[in-house]
Amino acid sequence: MSNVFLVAGPSGVGKTHWIAEQLQQHPPSQAIAYLNLGGGSFPLDARYLQTLHPKLDCLSDENASVKLVEHQGAANPIYIEVGFHIALDSLVLPLVDCRNIVLVPPKSPKTDWHHWTESDEVIVGVGTAPESITNLQMQRALLSGEVFDPPSLDIFWQELIQGAYGSVQRAKAILNIADGQTFLFNFISGLEGSDYRALEVPLCLDGRPQGFSGLEVVGEGLDGAGITETLQDCFVADEMLAQYQAYLKTAQETVANAN
Repeated sequence: MSNVFLVAGPSGVGKTHWIAEQLQQHPPSQAIAYLNLGGGSFPLDARYLQTLHPKLDCLSDENASVKLVEHQGAANPIYIEVGFHIALDSLVLPLVDCRNIVLVPPKSPKTDWHHWTESDEVIVGVGTAPESITNLQMQRALLSGEVFDPPSLDIFWQELIQGAYGSVQRAKAILNIADGQTFLFNFISGLEGSDYRALEVPLCLDGRPQGFSGLEVVGEGLDGAGITETLQDCFVADEMLAQYQAYLKTAQETVANAN
C-alpha cells in the first residue's frame, strides 16, 4: 500500500482530524511529512499537528517539491491536505503511487468531491456541506505574539459562531491565553458546540509567545473588519501581561516550595 495520502474534502469535514488520527498510530521515531495545499503562509493546521508527533516535518510551498521526493524516497509516510478552495483537477505533485482519500459529510448533497474520479477511498466525515462553495468566504487573522483575556475571548467566540459577523460554516484558531497556555479552538456547523483543546506546548510565562497563532473563519457574508476590531478588544496589553505572568510565576514558586 502507498505511503502517500492525499486528503481532500469540503471545509469542516474533518480532514485535519483524520490526519491527526493517522499520525498518532506511527511510532515517535518515525519521520513523517505533512503538506497543506492552500495553507500558504498560515500554518494553523501544521502547528497543531506538530504537537502530536515529534518527527513531523511540515513542508512549505517553497521546499515541498524537493522534500516530497526525499520523503517518498526514504519510504516515510506523507500526508497532503488539500484546502476546500483548491480545484481537484489542478493538482500536480512530484509523487508516484499516491492514495487519494476523500472525506464527505454525512447526508450531504453530491459535490465535486463525491464525483472525483481519481479518488481511491471515500470516508464519511462530520459536519454539513453547502450545496455550493461559490459564495463561501475565508477570513484569516494572523495573531502571533498576541495574548487573549479569557472572558473577552469567550464572548467574541460565542458571538462569532452564533452569526454576529456573518454565517459561519467553519471556524478554527490557535490562541494564546493569559495563563500561558495555548489552545486550539474548533467550530463546525452541524455539530453541537465548540471544541477547546490545550496544546501540549510549554507554558509562556515570560513575555509574549513566539509560536504561530491565528484565526481562520469560513462562511458567507463575513464581516472581516468587525472580526478584526473585536479581536483587538480581547488583547492583553504589555503591562497587564507582565503583572499576570509575575503573579503566575509567584504562585508556581509557592506550590513548588510547599512540596
